[in-house]
Amino acid sequence: MGRPKGTAASSSSKKQKAKPKQRGGVDFKKYKHKVGRKLPPPKNATNTEIKSKAIVLPEQSMASERSGMAVNKRGLTLRELLQQTGHYNANVRRAALNGIKDIIVKHPAELKLHKVAIIEKLQERISDSDKVARESLYSLLQSMIIPSLKEDNAISTRSTLFLLMANILNGMTHLSLDIQLMAFRFLELVVLNFPSSFPSYAEQASRLLPWNLSIATRTCLVAFDNFIAVLSNDRIQLHDRNKLNSVLSGLGHCLSLVAKATNNNDTSNRQVRKLSARELWKSTTDEGAFAMSNLLVKLQNLVQILISSIEVSASEPCAKSSIDAPSSEALLSALHCLDLICRIFIHEAKTLRNKDLMEMYMSPLITCIPDLISNAPDDSKGYLLEAFTDAFRDCKVDSKLIFPYLDAVGEMLLHSYDYYGAWIHELPGILLHSIDKAPSVTKVVLELLLRVGQYFPTMDCENLRALIKLFGVKSPSGTVELGPFVNLSRDCQELAISCLYYFPSLLPDIIESLASCCLSDVLEPFILFRVVEILQSIYKAGHLQITEQLSFLSLLMARFKVHPGNLFAPEDPSKVANWDTFKLLNRLILTSLSEMGDGSLVLELMWNNLSNAIAQKPLMHNMNGLFRIIVTLDAGTSKLLNEDVIKLIAGYLVDASLDLSKTIEFGFQPDKTRLFQYFIKPCIIMFEKNDKGTSVPDVTFEEKQKLKSAFEQLKTKALQLNCWDRSELEGLLSAT
Repeated sequence: MGRPKGTAASSSSKKQKAKPKQRGGVDFKKYKHKVGRKLPPPKNATNTEIKSKAIVLPEQSMASERSGMAVNKRGLTLRELLQQTGHYNANVRRAALNGIKDIIVKHPAELKLHKVAIIEKLQERISDSDKVARESLYSLLQSMIIPSLKEDNAISTRSTLFLLMANILNGMTHLSLDIQLMAFRFLELVVLNFPSSFPSYAEQASRLLPWNLSIATRTCLVAFDNFIAVLSNDRIQLHDRNKLNSVLSGLGHCLSLVAKATNNNDTSNRQVRKLSARELWKSTTDEGAFAMSNLLVKLQNLVQILISSIEVSASEPCAKSSIDAPSSEALLSALHCLDLICRIFIHEAKTLRNKDLMEMYMSPLITCIPDLISNAPDDSKGYLLEAFTDAFRDCKVDSKLIFPYLDAVGEMLLHSYDYYGAWIHELPGILLHSIDKAPSVTKVVLELLLRVGQYFPTMDCENLRALIKLFGVKSPSGTVELGPFVNLSRDCQELAISCLYYFPSLLPDIIESLASCCLSDVLEPFILFRVVEILQSIYKAGHLQITEQLSFLSLLMARFKVHPGNLFAPEDPSKVANWDTFKLLNRLILTSLSEMGDGSLVLELMWNNLSNAIAQKPLMHNMNGLFRIIVTLDAGTSKLLNEDVIKLIAGYLVDASLDLSKTIEFGFQPDKTRLFQYFIKPCIIMFEKNDKGTSVPDVTFEEKQKLKSAFEQLKTKALQLNCWDRSELEGLLSAT
């Protein structure tokens, strides 16, 4: 067989394809390595291998070691269980805590030997993310560890509590609300069992706070911010009342420590006596004010939060048929906390040097008291009212707190019948002291007294008898010493006399002093007229005897000091003319008398007062006023025409003529006719009303001649003044 032709030639003739030219330079040669193949080390690599020989010791069997050790039912020792409390698995941590409890129950000596180690390890679980683990820890501390700590001395316990408190306060600031609430339960547990050793942590944690706060106060100050933050959470307030109760319970115990420390003057406060004067001054200037301001700010914030909580709890009975146990407990706990805060404020108010600071922070607290008491249950109102009443009694008149106290009393008058008597009893004393020390308080007290009278018109005024001193006091000699009423401002004076309308039982003891005030030159005419109007209204209402009112009016008319201006000699220029005031008073008195009934009967009742006043020969203007009273009531009375009265009338006419002659000497040029009529008119009316032809046995011919002579003198002076027509004077003379 022959070889096919052309085969070799064709194969040899084939030319290999030319490879494509590589791009790039030779400096970047590409290497291909197989996957998984270890690369050789670089030529300049450093050998870092370290070779050593191990020391192997023989170990005993763990089973043989456990034979003499305390283990739980799972065969784990205390050390192993403590290590497992930090496990990442919550179930392991729960089992470890239960195992520790099991070991302590079976082997109590383990707790005594390893108490510090147990607490140091378990205190980390206060902020555990698992609720069951936290509850297990709380149960373990409450039932076993805390009772064992109480048996030790205070020195050995202090360092242990320091670690525990550090983690408790750390838990209070945790982001998880449940962990925060659980931390408050741990805090309450420590406060209840170690009230004396508890402050050791605060001494370290609150170094910025000064020494002059008590130890317990500084301790609770550290936790107050956390209480405020948690209680401000709306979820606690509205939904979970059990959690709220837990927080309020802890807050109550902390506040109890503060209240107890402030009342008992603990060791920290007693150290003040050991300091030098220089150290005492240095520490009480800036640091004391700073620390107390911090404390009061926190308490003030707590008050606002607690009141909101009370309002929520108190509103539930209105929406539901009955209140549940958690809500009731929350309400009582909040009220208890507020009571403690009030006690702290009251105590600090008595001892605090910086009064302005104290008053600034106590004022909002007092303002909230009425709403708090109105929403409180009946069994709690008594305690709050008693505390408020004690604080109100202790408040000074010149304190800024007196205004909030008075406002609170005004709001609670209608709702607190058991205590309003005690409050009212304090008002007169506050009023009298405020006139000199705090005039701005005077008006507020008078307004409150006016409201008291309006609210309780039938009230026994025995508690208000001190008000008598406002108008005056009768001295042993029988004279009346004016009270501060005449020096009050006009609005306060008007309020004071308006109060008399509602306290008429005080008038028999006040009316004489009130008349003396009305006769004073210091009193303004407006107040004088207002007094007459108020007493007339009291008489019309049936609360003032007619004899007392008649005596008051006749006294005003007989003793009012008239300063008619230029009618007086120039040696008295300092006296301001008040003749117009007297004429208005005269008119007001006559109007009041005419409203009392039959004129002859009224005159009969007040005749003794009038005759005694006339017999004392008062000044001409007062005598004119007394005659006008007689003319207004009964000008025809036979009591006028007797020897004594005729003499008095004649003397009055002579005095009138003399006063008219003074107008010529001092250049007085008034309406002379009206002036003459003013003085002579009452006498004319009295004589016209009496029968001139009737023989009056009590009046002799000589007395009539004296009267005629008096009219002759008066006519002469009138002619000199040209103040009456001659024919009118002749007719007047013939009428006598």
